[in-house]
Amino acid sequence: MNNTESHSDTHESVEEYLPIFFNKYNVKSVNNINCARISEADFERLGDAVMETNHPGDAHKAMDQMMGREGSDSLKQMHINMGKSYLRCDTENGSEVRNMGYMMGGSYKWVNMPMMTGGFGALWIVNSLLVTVLLAVLIRYFWSKGNK
Repeated sequence: MNNTESHSDTHESVEEYLPIFFNKYNVKSVNNINCARISEADFERLGDAVMETNHPGDAHKAMDQMMGREGSDSLKQMHINMGKSYLRCDTENGSEVRNMGYMMGGSYKWVNMPMMTGGFGALWIVNSLLVTVLLAVLIRYFWSKGNK
């Protein structure tokens, strides 16, 4: 994706972006990445790719809207944070943590945890409340029907 394209028009997946990323930084895997060398623009692009991989198409666009809309500082920072998290560059000494994880057989992928994605956490809470209310209404309905 070049700088003239809007993120909202074209989203690339992690699988599409990683070869470009690896080539740019002359590495063969995330295990060889020096976090201090990665630009914020590349963290942002990777974070956008992570979001596209986990929430493709319209779901990605909806999440972008919830996180501040395209072009906003808040969405940019969210994408940067997601890119850093994906590479495990979000710790003080990310490369040591990342390398230890790989040596122990770990594989780091972005994990979709509702409470970690800002506005998406609110959706999770509302959904939980709706399910609880629905269960209460059904229990009451069948309880009253059983008493007749």
